[in-house]
Amino acid sequence: MGRLEPIDDQRCVLTGITSNPQMYAGEQLAAIPLRFRVEGGPELRDAVSAVAARMGAALEPGP
Repeated sequence: MGRLEPIDDQRCVLTGITSNPQMYAGEQLAAIPLRFRVEGGPELRDAVSAVAARMGAALEPGP
């Protein structure tokens, strides 16, 4: 999934490289059960935003 480096006892940095940001966001990052922040890569940021929008839409009332 990438290289994981500790920052301190509570935090770490995951550095990943992918040619498929949609898959990385939807399958890899979405499976992480912890809070995280995407700091770089406009394509990955857009892909994470799309996953978040899709998940948010799942909470909207149905017809």
